[in-house]
Amino acid sequence: MSMRGRPCGTVKGIGLVNFIHSAGNDGNFWPIDYRIFHPDTDGKTKNDHFQELFMRLVTHKQLKARRILFDSWYASVDNLKPIHRQGWTFFTTLKSNRLVSLHRDTGYQHLDTLLFDEKTIVTGLSVKLKEVPFLVKLFKIVAQNGDIDWVITARAAP
Repeated sequence: MSMRGRPCGTVKGIGLVNFIHSAGNDGNFWPIDYRIFHPDTDGKTKNDHFQELFMRLVTHKQLKARRILFDSWYASVDNLKPIHRQGWTFFTTLKSNRLVSLHRDTGYQHLDTLLFDEKTIVTGLSVKLKEVPFLVKLFKIVAQNGDIDWVITARAAP
């Protein structure tokens, strides 16, 4: 029950987009910036907020870190481009329906059709994501229960 005596309901989705800094140690997390996700009020998507937060991080926060990690929700072309343009390294996961190309002549294919050998399972594959103007390194991470995560990373050339 709420303080006004009305039943409390669940809220579908997460209404917060935030950037958190970590030095990589357990428990060392510091909030950097956040936005309330409420499209009915401001008309912005979570990706709009992500891009604004990132650019504010670059222009105002003066953070020395140059690496950013985020989940597949934010792995859109429009989010990857500004990170790459700013010379940051990113790490993110992809949903299995994303299309990649190994070579200009081979066209695009789904992630689950890619073949990894003993070497590339460790080193990853250089691939082109559809509509992304730079190459990324793709890793296939297979859990013991058979679940697969697709992880990409890229760093702008110095």
